[in-house]
Amino acid sequence: MRLIVVFTLAILIINSCSTGPDSVATVGNLQVTADELKSQLSRRFPDKENYQDVAITEKNQMLDQLILRKLRLNEAYEQGIDKDNTIVNDYEKRKGQMLSNRYFEKVVIDNLFPETLIRSEFEKTKTEVKARHVLISFKSAPRSLNSRSEEEAKKLAEKIVTQARSGEKKLYQLALLYSDDSTVKQNQGDLGYITWGQMVDAFQEKAFSLPVGEISDPVLSEFGYHIIKVEDTRPNAKFNEEDYPNQVENIKRRLYRSKADTARTLWDNHMEKLKEEKNYTFKDENIKKFLEDNKKLKDAGQLNGDNITPEDRKLELLTWKNGALTVDELLTGYGDKIARFHSHLTDSSSLYTDAGRLGSHHMVVQAAEEEGIMAEKDIKEQLDNFMEYSLLRVIEKQEVRDKVSYTEDELKDYYTQHKEEFVIPEQIEIWEIYTTDKNMADKAYRLAKMGKDFQGLASSFSEDSYFAKKGGYIGYKSKTARAAVSKAAFEAGENKLIEPVKYRKGWAVVKTGKKSPQTYKSLEKSRSVIVTKIKQQKSRDREKEWELELRDKYKIDINEDLLKSL
Repeated sequence: MRLIVVFTLAILIINSCSTGPDSVATVGNLQVTADELKSQLSRRFPDKENYQDVAITEKNQMLDQLILRKLRLNEAYEQGIDKDNTIVNDYEKRKGQMLSNRYFEKVVIDNLFPETLIRSEFEKTKTEVKARHVLISFKSAPRSLNSRSEEEAKKLAEKIVTQARSGEKKLYQLALLYSDDSTVKQNQGDLGYITWGQMVDAFQEKAFSLPVGEISDPVLSEFGYHIIKVEDTRPNAKFNEEDYPNQVENIKRRLYRSKADTARTLWDNHMEKLKEEKNYTFKDENIKKFLEDNKKLKDAGQLNGDNITPEDRKLELLTWKNGALTVDELLTGYGDKIARFHSHLTDSSSLYTDAGRLGSHHMVVQAAEEEGIMAEKDIKEQLDNFMEYSLLRVIEKQEVRDKVSYTEDELKDYYTQHKEEFVIPEQIEIWEIYTTDKNMADKAYRLAKMGKDFQGLASSFSEDSYFAKKGGYIGYKSKTARAAVSKAAFEAGENKLIEPVKYRKGWAVVKTGKKSPQTYKSLEKSRSVIVTKIKQQKSRDREKEWELELRDKYKIDINEDLLKSL
């Protein structure tokens, strides 16, 4: 996940080249690498294999976006924001998630689904099939509204197959008669063209193996029994051989969903083996002491994270080869939700469960690091980007948003100078009877013209249930607020009854009330909007000012030869 913050472009400051061989620019203590700029250019020019014919002015603009990012990062590092506890903890949490996920992928997913299988799944997407089906569900199937048993569903499905193959009825007719697919009334069982991976395994395995025109035997999936007919096949126009690297993760996820139980068993077995190899051990005496100390704090009404002693925080609850889980790490693991876990700190079972879960996670992260996963290019890039995003978020808040303020006089001045932004236009009061039946609209109009109570008529005739409950009262509306209804109301004027007006997919009988002249929202009612606008403008001004400060503070060197050659 590459997060690029784009700010207002400024003129590049170009000094004599002193960058590294793979750096397009040096910004203070940081580098803009050729790969970073290529990544930016690839999004701007997705169809280009190289960028040598891209105008140098465009390259400079793209590079300047990265330079601005690096300038801000320099300031963040200089202020020591990367050492902030919140930043460090968030980074470690993200790192742990990424390393443990990749470790699981290597240990389980890659063993369950080898490269040959992934490739085979990708190749199957070269073809599309046009399929029609009838679904016969049973009471235990997901989202089923049917009370029949699975055996009853199978018998009905077999009957439908016989009718379809005999030509007694077309499959679309049988779908309308019997199918439990919620979309059958709209599509008559026609699923259109499908590609491999869109449907559940049992369905797609049969559909992609059926000859065109043949009707399948009943196919059981988790949703019920399917009777399938393939009506056409064609090459998948969206298939792109070069897209394979981008599809690998999606294919793995889909395959994993079909083998989740098997994957969980493999993972559990691996964890048992890893715990044995690492001598994963609970420190029972330390846990006992921690629980006793917490119970004393609870009895005194003082149990919270702040009152746990430094001595207890250092206690090791779990150990394994080259690793341990301390009380302090457990409390950090609870994060800002620690209050929800206070009861766990005095309950032996809960504490063992929490410590075991977090300790296992830390042990897996350590195993992942020992496997060299941290050095993998995509892991490193994503973690670097996460850290940079975190630093930018904090430094921008400190240097821009926190330095923007406003006075009451500025609010008043803005309101006075931009009063046209707060106009409340001329409005007219409207009652409406809406119906899609022109005859009903004419009838309602005639009754209203005879003096029948309009609100009562609206309650009886209007198909707009929301306003019907209000006696047809719409409220005060401007000339454009309700399209043809508003237009007719303004043309008629105050206290008029208007014959049916074509509106939306029907007709509206309209009655008008009083007009209200154009006026202005008060300063108080406009305050929040004005505050937002002032802050936005001042933030833009502060961003430009800060940018100049950074450009003056940090040296920028551009490798012009490399920039031109990309």
